[in-house]
Amino acid sequence: MLRIVVMLIAGYVVYYFYNRKKQNKTGAAHRKKAKGDIPTQQVRVEKEELSGEEKGNAFETYIVSKFSRQYFTHNEWRSDKYKDGFYAKSNMQLDLEYTYKPKKINFAVECKFRKSFFNGQIEWAKEHQLKNYREFEREKNMKVFVVIGIGGTADNPATLYIIPLTAINTIALSAKELAKYKRYRTGDFFLYTENDVKELL
Repeated sequence: MLRIVVMLIAGYVVYYFYNRKKQNKTGAAHRKKAKGDIPTQQVRVEKEELSGEEKGNAFETYIVSKFSRQYFTHNEWRSDKYKDGFYAKSNMQLDLEYTYKPKKINFAVECKFRKSFFNGQIEWAKEHQLKNYREFEREKNMKVFVVIGIGGTADNPATLYIIPLTAINTIALSAKELAKYKRYRTGDFFLYTENDVKELL
């Protein structure tokens, strides 16, 4: 009787360890398969949407990169500073001021970036801003160009428009109105100054 009991116990022990070993192999195989299913390519994380101020700074930086130091002296770079309904005094002036070295011509640039047109137009400025820009141009006796980027990203806009401030009468501009000022050149800016005409290209 004792011999039978011993044999039963021994058989149970062998069966238990056999099944344990089999389960461990199966689990390892599943783990290996699961690990193999993980893509090796890093998941691309979309860039968080920039704030209005960050977009403005990025666009200004892009525009500044288009002015060659060989031909232009960079005199001023002002970024908008706005808090609790108040603008810094420097905001009464333009974003960028340059001197065209070959002919010592001073001019200013106001930079505006918009993600897209809305109902076929954009609001490029507020009424008080347009008033300030005009006063700046008159008091400084300095040509002002408004450079508008639309589409793409602030640091790499899809389309650029360069409009003399004197050609703008409203704070809203339609796609049709902007079309004639579209920039097709892709290189650095150039200031055309023949026949008393000043045109940023």
